[in-house]
Amino acid sequence: MSSALKSISRDETVRTRCDDVLDNYAKSETQELYKKLVKLTMEECEELLKNINGKDNKKKGVKGVVQGRTKEHESLEEKLNILKNLKEKPKYMNTEEYDWLEEKLTRLENNNKDPKEDEILKKELKHLKEDPTKNPEDYDWLEKRLTDLENNFNKGPDPKEYEFWQKKLTELEKDPNEAPNFREWVSNDENNIYEHPEMGDLAGVRIGLYLPGDVPRVAQKIEEHFDRKWLFGTVTGGRDTIKGRNISIKKHMNGQWYSRGPDGTDKHWEHYGYKSWQVVVEWKEPLAERFQLLRREINKVGLNSLRVEIQVGTVVTQAWAEVQHNIIYKDPDNIDTTPTIERIIDAVNDMVITTDIMLKELEKGVEDAKKEAEEAGNKRFNDGYDFLHWFKITYLNRMREEERKLWASNTNTAHILINLYSRRACPSFFKYPIERHGLLRTKLPKANRYDISVLLLEDMGNISSVPLKYKKFLSGRRMRNTAELNYRDSTG
Repeated sequence: MSSALKSISRDETVRTRCDDVLDNYAKSETQELYKKLVKLTMEECEELLKNINGKDNKKKGVKGVVQGRTKEHESLEEKLNILKNLKEKPKYMNTEEYDWLEEKLTRLENNNKDPKEDEILKKELKHLKEDPTKNPEDYDWLEKRLTDLENNFNKGPDPKEYEFWQKKLTELEKDPNEAPNFREWVSNDENNIYEHPEMGDLAGVRIGLYLPGDVPRVAQKIEEHFDRKWLFGTVTGGRDTIKGRNISIKKHMNGQWYSRGPDGTDKHWEHYGYKSWQVVVEWKEPLAERFQLLRREINKVGLNSLRVEIQVGTVVTQAWAEVQHNIIYKDPDNIDTTPTIERIIDAVNDMVITTDIMLKELEKGVEDAKKEAEEAGNKRFNDGYDFLHWFKITYLNRMREEERKLWASNTNTAHILINLYSRRACPSFFKYPIERHGLLRTKLPKANRYDISVLLLEDMGNISSVPLKYKKFLSGRRMRNTAELNYRDSTG
């Protein structure tokens, strides 16, 4: 068979298989099965969030919102039309960077120096030469660079430099983590079309977390719980960073990110857009009964796939992505997106990114505060003054004014308390009886004011240590049982 006939046969196979998928996906029975798959996956993800341990390995859970959706038939049809015509062109390639590198290699192959680079270096060299405050090292470097450019002209490319830039170009041409070519995959009847990475989003679950720092923890939990089939990793909404030096004044005001618009034109942005962690998963074997039943139902309609795409990001970035996608790409009410609307969308993206940054700092601040509080809780009091100061800021300052007036700050009894428990006298040691034994709610029969030091001595079974003149501050409550007192005296 000639290559032309092979190409026609391949195209026919791809078209037929894609049409079969679309016909099958349009069935209400298929739609219902995918909705059921999404619902079950959402429930599982919600349970995962509840069971994730905190950084101290205690079960605290992670706060977030879990949403799900099935791909619309129209959206799938549009995607397949693009994929089945996509041949060898790199999918996620930065066009501007690729063109710049290709031009660089061409100059090296043709033994041509860059005249613009030559001109710029000469100007900088002249400026440094006339500058009395010039840095000798800068001047020497520029002079040597200029000499090298002139000496190497028409002497052939530097093998090391050529190899370096060629490697860079190859990296752009083929991403090692890029999905296999869709046409080639589908043209092979042995391949399950539903197992191609691009078909993993027929059922999708989106997890929006309140704190950015929780994203890696949740992503790791998903890796452990599900059987990962494809890793897209960090996805930034189709915006690519512009690399390489810009020498056009017309492009000077462009943002450092760009994307291809629906009409095929380049759009330039100041900010990176949407950011999430994306992975295609299946349920691990052995399946629970409800998933076995679902798989049998899915197999009956010829789908043979329980794959779900899970996206993990923050609530704020996902909200922004939903809004900008609806305005720019879905074109509501046939409204043309104006440059002003695009600038507003980009400005809102700036605030979203800033919010994520501030939440990261807030999260770090809370962790630092917890650590400081823990360290402070184990720091021993030097004397009664230290103890009374801690009691004031921890408890008295939180009381109403009429309540604070009922408490006496007696340094004598405070000194007795701290001296008696000198080896264990720290905030965490006294916090337990104060809060767990309800000492702040004590009702005194013999006095109208309270002394926390006396109440603690009484609670810990050391009434004999209280001087006679301070006995009036005793509550008269029955002592804790001996076992509990022994336990408390052995801790701290």
